[in-house]
Amino acid sequence: MYQSSVLLYLFMVGRPNNKFFVGKTHKKVEALKLIAKELEASLTKLTLVWYIINSNVIESIKAL
Repeated sequence: MYQSSVLLYLFMVGRPNNKFFVGKTHKKVEALKLIAKELEASLTKLTLVWYIINSNVIESIKAL
């Protein structure tokens, strides 16, 4: 949720007018929110993989 808020804010900063949720702009915001969710999911998967790899390395070292 935090990442999508940051992306939304960054997108709003670049807008010259206050007509934010009009037409195509609203679709862009929805796209940015979707991208943020995908990035968050990818980061979670990457963290999980990193944890599994580290656990295996630690177990291998203990076995020595």
